[in-house]
Amino acid sequence: VIIITALSPFLGWLIYKRNLASYISYPLAFGICIGSIVVGVYLPVNLSPNIWMIIISIYVIFAAGIPVWLILQPRDFINVQILYGGVGLLFLSLLVGGIKGEEILMPSLNLKQGIANLGLIWPMMFVMIACGAISGFHCLVGGGTSSKQVSNECDARRIGYNAMLLESVLAVCVLLTLAVGLNFDDYRRVVYPGIMGLDVKLNQSNPVLAFSLAVGYLVNSAFKIPRDLATVFGILMIEGFVITSLDAAVRLNRYLFEELWSIIFKHPPEIMRNHWFNAGLAVLLMWFFAYSNAVNILWPIFGTANQLLAGLALIALSAWLIAGRRKYLFALFPAIFMMLTTISSLLILMRQYYLTHNYILLGMDFLLLLLSLGVVWLVAKKLSNRIKEQPG
Repeated sequence: VIIITALSPFLGWLIYKRNLASYISYPLAFGICIGSIVVGVYLPVNLSPNIWMIIISIYVIFAAGIPVWLILQPRDFINVQILYGGVGLLFLSLLVGGIKGEEILMPSLNLKQGIANLGLIWPMMFVMIACGAISGFHCLVGGGTSSKQVSNECDARRIGYNAMLLESVLAVCVLLTLAVGLNFDDYRRVVYPGIMGLDVKLNQSNPVLAFSLAVGYLVNSAFKIPRDLATVFGILMIEGFVITSLDAAVRLNRYLFEELWSIIFKHPPEIMRNHWFNAGLAVLLMWFFAYSNAVNILWPIFGTANQLLAGLALIALSAWLIAGRRKYLFALFPAIFMMLTTISSLLILMRQYYLTHNYILLGMDFLLLLLSLGVVWLVAKKLSNRIKEQPG
């Protein structure tokens, strides 16, 4: 990560200021990516978590305010080589594994235990499966950063659709990798230790480890690559997804703070329009959640909050399409489904948190419910007024 981030400005300068050709930039990015992994293996940097938090905080404050071509775009361009390579490796490993007759080690359904520990298939499954299906966070990314990086609005459909297909391919590869590469009991020990009777304080859920172990077995079985090395590559694939969200999330928080001040104040003070100030606020929030352990406390409700944001985004999009007299049913139907799903999830979780006396999550749940209903009411009122204003 350090090497990739350090070399990103140089690659960004070559691509965007010197017009470096694609047939050169791709091999160069791939070389930087592989080189950083090799250096990391032989020269690991061992620092305490607190030191890493300080370094990351300083980095994201600066990254959230500088042009995207200087850090964000080239860093993601280098990092995505791991993801492309990972998808290709998983696909080929599964293909070879299928030819060799690898067996599925997990049941296709485990409804009794699943419902008992995770809840009903509807609505809970639809708020747990996020990124590859629908995600409020990705809506913010698409509206806050991605939309500003396309040269033509017509490119949005091609980029978005193909990204959806690629992530769907990755999702299928991950499911098959876990099904082939990890015994079901081992999977539950790693991901759901409480189900297996283990002490959850000593054995915390670790889905990343489960995926990495499965990758290690599958790749070793298919190509005889050392299992330890293949397992590390599985971890690097996950890291490739996580690191791309780091500074992008702080940049989006910066945008949200700027919009919030413009809503609260008619003429926000100069400091509240300063990107360093708003990026700093985002980092302070990050520190608060990390040090107070609030992340682990609030995490159970994250999935519902994320999908609720997606539903609200679809409602806003539907309202915009209706107001512009455009086709809107393709957005309205999924908006209604997502709102029904997330509100049902909030009601189910509200009962669960009340019975377990988890009043922090109960309060957050109630607040999200009020906000969602408030937004729906405002949109309905706005559309009703718009219809009344139209002649005839």
